[in-house]
Amino acid sequence: MKVTYEYNGADTKRRIQMLSESRNETLTELERACGIGHGTISRWGKGRVASSSAIAKIAQHYDVTTDYLLNLQTGVQRSYDLDKIFTMTGSVKLGGHTLTETQLNMLKQIATTIADST
Repeated sequence: MKVTYEYNGADTKRRIQMLSESRNETLTELERACGIGHGTISRWGKGRVASSSAIAKIAQHYDVTTDYLLNLQTGVQRSYDLDKIFTMTGSVKLGGHTLTETQLNMLKQIATTIADST
């Protein structure tokens, strides 16, 4: 059985744009963060084919799969181990804002209370 896939840059750009808007991030900021040339994502929406490395960088940046960005998978599927999040080094963001240590501890207390009640 032969499986074919037809790349649609407009769909890929649309999905990336939805993710960037949900994080209050412009496409320019995303391109800069991922080391992708300015205007690259917009060109994908106009027919230019996205490179696999650029798609991989964006997927990693947003913690989604490349299949999601390429419209091979519907919905953003994520699974996190909260214990790892609460003990990891580096920053944790919520709604585009970096949480302080105090806020992270408050979240851990809330999550622990919820887990203990189930």
